[in-house]
Amino acid sequence: LKEQKERKKVIIFDQCVNYFDISGMFPGNYGSTVEHRDQILRMSRLSDAFICSSEFIRNRACQEGIHSHYIPDSNDLRHFKNKKTKESFKKNQPPKAIWSGQSVKAEELNKVLPLLKERNLSLTVISEKKPKLSYPFEYIPWSYYTLPKTILKGDFCISPRKTDNSYDLGHSHLKVGIFLAHGIPALASPIPSYVEVIEKSKGGKICEYSSEWTSALDEILMNPGSLWEWSQLAKK
Repeated sequence: LKEQKERKKVIIFDQCVNYFDISGMFPGNYGSTVEHRDQILRMSRLSDAFICSSEFIRNRACQEGIHSHYIPDSNDLRHFKNKKTKESFKKNQPPKAIWSGQSVKAEELNKVLPLLKERNLSLTVISEKKPKLSYPFEYIPWSYYTLPKTILKGDFCISPRKTDNSYDLGHSHLKVGIFLAHGIPALASPIPSYVEVIEKSKGGKICEYSSEWTSALDEILMNPGSLWEWSQLAKK
């Protein structure tokens, strides 16, 4: 960065993870350390502009005296161009849950798996390698090129996530945003960026407590038509 500055280059620093706070390392070797924070602060202050993909990170940057700009994550609709249809929702009875992410973070599903089991709801997992879960599921290897097609196997996305640390709270809405763009409603934990996009679109439900997950899943089972209603809102 210093070398580029000496060449009179304009530096835009884009941060997609909150490294301003020290969370420690989580199982699976992700998180933020003292070293991360030190590097981020030095790089941010050397840069001409700081941009980030969540309002949470923008606020943290401002608290550190770094002028920052929040640019929400976007989806390339030339690539993610497939859409759920009304007929595809009718085919899958009961509806199918789907999750996509790094395999080390699949443990977050454990919060919801017992609720799926009680309702005999199937689960599809898209990941770079097959995770170990206490509930049977269909596994699909992750690929950027096949994702727009394989994602349509699900009728609703589930995205439970830890909300007790600033590392997870700083994440963008990308994990649920890709599903919404395909017309797949999302049930998700109250990560600030998830709340922003789901409450704005009404294309799903924010579920913080077990009772809210239960209520959302029961609504889907008792009123399957709600998924199509949410789907149209999600696409918008």
